[in-house]
Amino acid sequence: MRPKSMVKGLASGLVGGLAASWVMNQVQSRLSSAFEDTNKPHGAQSTQDGSPRHGVASELRKRDLDDEDDNAAERTANFVAAKVFDHELSESGKEAGGELAHYLFGATTGAIYGAASELMPRAAVAAGLPFGAAVWLIADEIVVPALGLSKPANEYPVSKHAIALSSPLVYGLTTDFLRRLTRRAL
Repeated sequence: MRPKSMVKGLASGLVGGLAASWVMNQVQSRLSSAFEDTNKPHGAQSTQDGSPRHGVASELRKRDLDDEDDNAAERTANFVAAKVFDHELSESGKEAGGELAHYLFGATTGAIYGAASELMPRAAVAAGLPFGAAVWLIADEIVVPALGLSKPANEYPVSKHAIALSSPLVYGLTTDFLRRLTRRAL
């Protein structure tokens, strides 16, 4: 593997992941509107009762971190602000911080995917669907609940898992498509 190829893979994956994060937001917004009664899928979404279950989230006072309307990205931003900068975020600050956390995560996972695709071309099979499914499984099903940023995955009905999976699948498809397109242009 030539270092130049790795840089191109990282860059194209970053571009794909960043743009795909926006597309994923649009899909999730439309799904939330379509399924009003299940508008907060689990994982990277809010806990239903707004209370931290365990992990890093429980280190902050409830009013500092958990509001029923906050999602995991907003809770992460508030946690970082409180722990690193000793500063509580306002509602608009949580929104902005949550968006930043979401896009940083999307760009980072996209860059990793781009690099992996250069090292092992088989990583890019099936137009990015396995990648999107892996992001969902690792982030939404394992890491977010483990950090206390949502309820444990087993406390959600299968219907919420299905809705929560759809957005990362779109993210994977979009990341892969844009990564390939960008990679050809580099």
